[in-house]
Amino acid sequence: MKPKNFYRSVLSAGLALCTTGSFSQSAPTASFSVSDTIGCSPLNIQFNNESANADSYYWDFGNGNTSILEDPSNMYIDPGTNTVTLIATSAGGQQDTIVLNDVIAVVPDVIAGFYATTTTSCVNDNSISFVNTSVNADYWVWDFGDGNTSSQQNPVHSYSNPGNYTIIQIAGNFFNCIDVKIRTQYIHIYPYPIAGFTVDTNVACDIDHNFSFTGSVI
Repeated sequence: MKPKNFYRSVLSAGLALCTTGSFSQSAPTASFSVSDTIGCSPLNIQFNNESANADSYYWDFGNGNTSILEDPSNMYIDPGTNTVTLIATSAGGQQDTIVLNDVIAVVPDVIAGFYATTTTSCVNDNSISFVNTSVNADYWVWDFGDGNTSSQQNPVHSYSNPGNYTIIQIAGNFFNCIDVKIRTQYIHIYPYPIAGFTVDTNVACDIDHNFSFTGSVI
């Protein structure tokens, strides 16, 4: 074979291989992780895309929001669980889908609340009971306004000095959800009254004398 014909044969074989040969593309694999799975509202979650062999993405966050970003974030407001879906698509149009059921949970809000069985009393003769009405709380911190505190659910407190006291309740749960209830000058502690009186005179010769008494309270 002449050299010219040899090179022509090699070139023709190469072109045939390029036009008739097939190139395989790896199928996409959808995968992702999340920054957190449970928390208080508003709960902002960062989604980390770990898909392979994909060029485009479609996210459904389970709360009505969607995204086509590679690594999106989403804000969850309403309490409850949310299922997240990721569809990964390759350049050739192949798709893979991953669904994580109930992967994101928003816990109910903590609502602080309380009342006292009585709001007025006398100094050194009082025992104020506080009734806890908070919702979805696991722990409480009370400030009675006189420098004393408590972590009891339904505390009882006595005041040593007269005055008007503001009560603060901090209610929280194990997911760091916190709410605060403040009742300003809610408890009124009064000093003991001191009774007294005066008389216009304490000496009289007339057995029919009318004494005049004037009472007083301090």
